[in-house]
Amino acid sequence: MIIPLKNANLVLFLKWEFKRTIFNSLQQIDTKMLSKNNTKLIKSLTDIKNRRKTGLFVAEGDKTVNELLLSGLTIKYIFATSKWFEANQRYKNLSCLVSQEELEKISLQKTPNQVMAIAQLPDNSLNINDLSNQLCLVLDSIQDPGNMGTIIRICRWFGIDNIICSQNTVDAYNPKVVQSSMGGVFRTKIYYTDLLEFMKEYRSTYQFPICGAFLEGESIFNIKLGKNGLFVLGNESMGISDKLAGVIDQKLTIPSYPPGQKNMESLNVAVAGAIILSEYRKRSID
Repeated sequence: MIIPLKNANLVLFLKWEFKRTIFNSLQQIDTKMLSKNNTKLIKSLTDIKNRRKTGLFVAEGDKTVNELLLSGLTIKYIFATSKWFEANQRYKNLSCLVSQEELEKISLQKTPNQVMAIAQLPDNSLNINDLSNQLCLVLDSIQDPGNMGTIIRICRWFGIDNIICSQNTVDAYNPKVVQSSMGGVFRTKIYYTDLLEFMKEYRSTYQFPICGAFLEGESIFNIKLGKNGLFVLGNESMGISDKLAGVIDQKLTIPSYPPGQKNMESLNVAVAGAIILSEYRKRSID
């Protein structure tokens, strides 16, 4: 006998059924063909909740996937065109051959390029003792995936191995972040934590300075910058939060030119980060 559901119960039932369908699709992936389950999985990984639940993320494009293959991260599935497959035969056991049309169907990009991979999220556990004798980047409430990816890419260029993020900073394995980082996300340890507690613990553990980028502060061209410590970048529109500003030792700024004349309200956060990190590295060489 079929028992009718009340509206509220029906909504709960449909939500549960949807989650069950997604979970079942993750257990039934066929690496030899592009099935409906494959497509469901890929599309579901645009949502951070599904990435956390499955422990998986998506990477797209020849360069990005090649960086992923070199990173040591665990790759679960590869969906590739014949052009990519012919040049990468050693990954045939993980690969599903797809046409360009099929790749366009599952791609999260407007112009897909040869290959897509699904990989396992790294298990990064923050340990304050691993951060000695190095410069680390701290991100406070970065929201834009493009900015986040560019910042990660900049960190790889300047040899920053650890990025510590506030819990409301955009997820590093958001597909747009992965793409804009150009593979840098695979070679950088990225942590999400309560920044105020982290910075207090860092200060009690190390004597290295904690610096931050502000609109008003000391010019980076005049101040002494060390090789070790924390450098903090704030939210795109609000900057570094007041609670974190209270535990920062040095407020750094990039002076506009000519001196004393403001031609723009502010710099893009990734651009500002690149300029200041460049100064940090320059001083460590001089």
